[in-house]
This record gives sequence, C-alpha cells and structure tokens, in this order.
Amino acid sequence: MASKFQNKLKKKYEALGYHVILLKKTSSMGDTDMICVMPGDNVLFIESKEKTDRLSPIQKYRIDLLRHRGFNAEVIQDQ
Repeated sequence: MASKFQNKLKKKYEALGYHVILLKKTSSMGDTDMICVMPGDNVLFIESKEKTDRLSPIQKYRIDLLRHRGFNAEVIQDQ
C-alpha cells in the first residue's frame, strides 16, 4: 500500500502533467517507488522517504545507476 506521502507526491506530479506509475511488488529490490513520465521523453524516477527513513545501500546504488545512465532520479523526503 502506498504511504500518504507517496500519494501526495503522486498527486503533485500528476498536476504537473506527468503520468505517474507507483511501483510496488512488481519491481526489483532497490528500485524507486515511482516513475513519472511525460510526453517528450521526460522521465523522472522518485524514491520517496518518510521523515525518519533513510536510503538503503541497494537503493543508493540503483539511484546512482539510473543517474549514470542519464536518467533523472530524485530522493524526496517528507518534511
């Protein structure tokens, strides 16, 4: 189940015009929580974290790998 923070982010990026895909059990270990896509090859991978959560080593590796491959990948922490 998506957290309240993930749902908040989903609504935010949909309002910006993105099609947002929440990844749950269908993803590999360490993959980001959501993929936001917009026409024109604009793709954003987002890892959402609650206030006290931290990235695991595999999550950091996956985000670094996405960035190395030229993708936009962000970690967004709830305030």
